[in-house]
Amino acid sequence: MVEPHHLGLGTGEVLWIKAGPHDVDRIGALLAADSRIRYAAATVASSTTS
Repeated sequence: MVEPHHLGLGTGEVLWIKAGPHDVDRIGALLAADSRIRYAAATVASSTTS
């Protein structure tokens, strides 16, 4: 087994954050300020179930 970085390959991570609507702007600003973050997106879903 060879570590990807030994072959010059980058690695990535996926982080799923579940937050209330009042926290989205603050979390987004924190992620945007971090130079290690290449991409961030927010989605909205209904919290009601049938």
